[in-house]
Amino acid sequence: MAKIVIPVTDEMQKSVWGPLDEMGLLLDLERLPGERNHDYRKRLFRVFTRRTDSTYQGMLAGITYELGLDFDDVLILTFTGAADLQPRIVVQDGILTLYSHYVDDTTHTLIQINNEPQLNLREEGANELSELIVLINGTSVFTAALVEDPPPVKWSFCLADIDTNVWVNDETIPSSTRFTLENPLINDGMFFFGERKIFKTLKASVDVLTQPGDFYIDIATGEVTCASLPSGEGTVRYQYRDLPKTLESSLAAMGYIGSRDLQRYFFSQLEVRLFDTPLERFINNIPTEQGVDMINELFRASKNYWGK
Repeated sequence: MAKIVIPVTDEMQKSVWGPLDEMGLLLDLERLPGERNHDYRKRLFRVFTRRTDSTYQGMLAGITYELGLDFDDVLILTFTGAADLQPRIVVQDGILTLYSHYVDDTTHTLIQINNEPQLNLREEGANELSELIVLINGTSVFTAALVEDPPPVKWSFCLADIDTNVWVNDETIPSSTRFTLENPLINDGMFFFGERKIFKTLKASVDVLTQPGDFYIDIATGEVTCASLPSGEGTVRYQYRDLPKTLESSLAAMGYIGSRDLQRYFFSQLEVRLFDTPLERFINNIPTEQGVDMINELFRASKNYWGK
């Protein structure tokens, strides 16, 4: 009997609908063509760690996940100032803020970067990682360096939001008069114990724990010593400094094409003689080297993503 052989090609491979696809339907994250269950599951889990929404970071995360990309470690920031300071690093929506000492919103010391209290990572002179590293290393208390074998990330404005002041909620306390919290570098005064009779009076050193309820905490190491024995069922809430900090970045870059900052970066500027406002003094001319790279990238992607 003659046999009919149907060759199997890549074009004929189709994924079978399953539980992961149902989850993807709920999360509005479809499976990519030819994507295996293992890779698809990883993309779905990322949605819960970095949510997608209408904010800058949310849209950057959404674009990254839709393209099957990820956020990779790119930059390590280290504090080199005095040990008694409480530094803080914040990246929010493409804005970098460095504090050499931070207690609260009214008591803090800002580090000037390029003579500005906050650095816009979209502006020329700071929107590339190489430029950002130079600016941070120009401060007296912070240093920056690329991670070992970094991914091919170029833009600093693709850095993910971070805050090195991190809250820990409901960490369980063991039944011991001496124990160490899971994280060191506790911010001064930012710790709250559930068993208030056990942790009633904060002392200046271990040597003066004389009354029930006395306790001492070494904020540098997270070691806690108390005069009374905890029950083993209590919890503590505290804030610590997550330093040194490794910053993550996406391979996807996002910008508003109507932004003059972006236009000045992608197009050389031609000065005109007649203009009504200072913003109209320069107009876009031929593309810059970065603009040519972007145009070529758009042309390469057009056939794959933007129609037949």
